[in-house]
Amino acid sequence: MRKSYPSDISRDQFEVIKPLLESARRKTSLRRVDLYKVFCSAVPAQERLPVAHTAR
Repeated sequence: MRKSYPSDISRDQFEVIKPLLESARRKTSLRRVDLYKVFCSAVPAQERLPVAHTAR
């Protein structure tokens, strides 16, 4: 079970963007993971990534 984070969106909010995410995937085989869980896991990970600063 995955810990819930403040950055998680609701399943209702996810249903709005789900078609866009699914359209980017080739239709080859059944999905084995919950796309909602993958999406919510990626957002906190993205926020932890270091930001590259440009040299002046």
